[in-house]
Amino acid sequence: MDILVTGITSRVGQSIDIDKIIELTKANNIYYLVRNTKLKDMKSNLTSKASSNTSHNYIILDFSDTFKLKQFFSEHDKFDFVIWIASEISYTKTYEELYHTNVKPIEMLSSLCDVKNIVYISSIAVYGEKFNKKEMLTEDSELNPTSNYGKSKLAAENIVKTFSNYVILRPSIIIGKNFVFGFDKVYSFIKTGFFFYPNRKARMPLVHVNDLVDSIYFSIELLSTKESYKDIFNVSSANVMQEELVTYVKNRLKKRLITFDVHPFLAKLLIKKELHYLIDQLVLDRQISSNKIISKGFKFKFMWQQGIDEILDTLSNNNTITQ
Repeated sequence: MDILVTGITSRVGQSIDIDKIIELTKANNIYYLVRNTKLKDMKSNLTSKASSNTSHNYIILDFSDTFKLKQFFSEHDKFDFVIWIASEISYTKTYEELYHTNVKPIEMLSSLCDVKNIVYISSIAVYGEKFNKKEMLTEDSELNPTSNYGKSKLAAENIVKTFSNYVILRPSIIIGKNFVFGFDKVYSFIKTGFFFYPNRKARMPLVHVNDLVDSIYFSIELLSTKESYKDIFNVSSANVMQEELVTYVKNRLKKRLITFDVHPFLAKLLIKKELHYLIDQLVLDRQISSNKIISKGFKFKFMWQQGIDEILDTLSNNNTITQ
């Protein structure tokens, strides 16, 4: 069995148990597409855990280098399983920039390789921002991405759907150790003792990274036990009201907090332009349903509070606010 894994050095990828992947896929050869900056640490981590009977091949490759990517897919053109975690998450880059990292590599995989099964990590960003606020978003809800990131993920999804067997996972906001992006800004505001809500009643769909990783294992099992299988699943364990989350963080930090309700337009005037994306995300009122994957037998194991605790521990241990 030849397996391709991308994004193994990402925050999600670092939570993957390689031995579990080997057990589920019966892998003889695993190819990891990685960036050279993290290769050394990742390689030592994998070889310390993984089965000695499996060959681990580390390919240093940047997705923006289409020549090298094409060369790799030309030399390795058959995979029993592809686990595609890699993605560039940005709400400030143009679609053209994101196309080269989030779409083009999937296009090349589709056109150059024979792939039996693929698990693709997408995003709830494909649903966009224009929807009925009372609607529980399901896998059948309209796809209308408004951000360039969401558009790039939807374009990639449409390519994945051309494969013979696939599972597309749409995780909500991922929480857990090291997932500080966005939360670090909220953390810093709360530590000042003042917090303004652009929409305190907005619900934030959350999922612990370990639940997302378990959904990847679950997807591999579904694909392994069926001759033909195609499906899409939302992966979100809780829809938490913004006010409830901020109150939880405040209590955890043992801070007195003065809060204000501020119109999103005014809120953007109060912070740096590069943080405007955060206001846009805080305004969104989204409820995500994961009933479909649950109906297949998947079980969420982690409470949202545990994920937030791990984020707070990361931030406090670093003693700094890191993007």
